[in-house]
Amino acid sequence: MIPSLNLLQEIQRTGDIFFPKRWMDATFRGHRSPEAARLVRGFLDKLSSSYPDRLRRIVLSSADDLLRTNRERVSQ
Repeated sequence: MIPSLNLLQEIQRTGDIFFPKRWMDATFRGHRSPEAARLVRGFLDKLSSSYPDRLRRIVLSSADDLLRTNRERVSQ
């Protein structure tokens, strides 16, 4: 997952306007583990302030089910 996350800015530069969202959807499809959620959270926490907000929101949107599933597991 981390290599795909790291490529997101390049994907945005070279693909069409909708490709970054599809890229992230495909990256997170099938992932439900706490470790996967930790990787996404860690990636987001380490982003610099210059990282494009649009791409940060795409990551959050695509990872929403993964992050929610694991938030519920922690609170149970």
